Amino acid sequence: MFHIHHRKATVLIADGILRVRDSRISSKSLAQFCTKHEGSLEAAAVNRVKEEFQKPAVGYSWDRVATLLGTSIDQVRTLVAARHLKVVDTFITDKAFEEFCRKCGKDGDRRLNVPLMQPEILEWLVKEYGVVLAPEVASQPVPRAIKQALVARVCGKCKKEIRGNVYFAHIKDCRAASVAGR
Repeated sequence: MFHIHHRKATVLIADGILRVRDSRISSKSLAQFCTKHEGSLEAAAVNRVKEEFQKPAVGYSWDRVATLLGTSIDQVRTLVAARHLKVVDTFITDKAFEEFCRKCGKDGDRRLNVPLMQPEILEWLVKEYGVVLAPEVASQPVPRAIKQALVARVCGKCKKEIRGNVYFAHIKDCRAASVAGR
């Protein structure tokens, strides 16, 4: 709906721009990270993490993870942005979304991909969340590489509306066709 890639959303969460319900680092992702990178981590860090896992916990604060791994909080932020470490709950509350929208509407901030949004969604953001769109931001020309995302096509098999060149991959692998063929 907002034309933000999930990786970009993860970076926004890591930078603290987009707040989530529970931003602690999940113990499962920390365990997987330590197992995968055991050879490149300090032996003391691996021992600290193993001792920590003897105590049951759902997640750890970013400070605690930085201490356990022997790194800085900025490094933990980088690991979260790169999706090596995951947060416990990525649900975005209405209040957090409103704050994000207000931040995005100021000073021509380009976190929302305004040229690719449908007019109804832009109108909803302006009315509901008070997003301020600069006239030059809303009327900027779309780069050539992104223009294909403006074209919406409807799959003849499953009747799903698909934007961009992904449509051509979809029609090859459409589930409606495989279900109908059975």
